[in-house]
Amino acid sequence: VQVATSMSDGSVLLWEGGRHRGRSLANASSPAVVDMKFIPQGDILIATRADGVGVVWCTRTRRMLRELRDEPALVHDLQVFPDGERVLTLRSDMRVVIWNITTGQVLLAISLQGVCDQHHVARALSGGRAFVTGVSDIDGDPVFIWNASDGTPL
Repeated sequence: VQVATSMSDGSVLLWEGGRHRGRSLANASSPAVVDMKFIPQGDILIATRADGVGVVWCTRTRRMLRELRDEPALVHDLQVFPDGERVLTLRSDMRVVIWNITTGQVLLAISLQGVCDQHHVARALSGGRAFVTGVSDIDGDPVFIWNASDGTPL
């Protein structure tokens, strides 16, 4: 089992079987990591940093493959779609952005302004054709379901 931990100095360490696997993925001068997710199909780790940039790493080689750059905004939530090819970010500017992990291209960006006064969680739904946003994971809070291809409400 692989585990990644982020340190307060901006470094990201990889662990396997309770042991540190060598050098970190990010150096100590990197902005702090806010969230991280492994891609189930392979040795890929995606992280979002405090500067709003997403980073895609190969955990086998410990090399950064690409950055996911958009308008600067803190990422509240990071989710990988079941296909392992797309990642969804929910940002502090109330935008949801869907990225192609391989190319780093933005596939979809929608604003949630006016839909609800706050969104803090986003989840890719089974099959990857839709995603849900909401205030929290608590029962009773409103959720909104969106088409993952064009961003229209479902």
